[in-house]
Amino acid sequence: MKKLIPFLLVATLAACANTKADFRVDGSSATSTEKSVVKINRALNERQRLEFAVALMRIQLSDMNSVIDLLNNKSLQSTNYAYLATKINGLTYQEIMDLAQKSEVKIETRTN
Repeated sequence: MKKLIPFLLVATLAACANTKADFRVDGSSATSTEKSVVKINRALNERQRLEFAVALMRIQLSDMNSVIDLLNNKSLQSTNYAYLATKINGLTYQEIMDLAQKSEVKIETRTN
């Protein structure tokens, strides 16, 4: 039994590490995209979660031409998983972060 506990701990940690690196978003629907994002989030630390949220917003807003577009489209004023599904389907965490870097949208975050 004493040998089983460390093994389970290592297996659990390895599963968490692989979730972020290898897991691909299922963008077949808004619901599956949201579940995929939640699964990735669970494998991240607090700072990475913030960076991931910003990356998703940058991707979501990347097709906007102006702030007026955002103000006129209420569905883009919060996380729109149906829209994100079309952009991040099949991507890994790192591929999502790379895609966000290509966006011209800049989002500034401040932590106290």
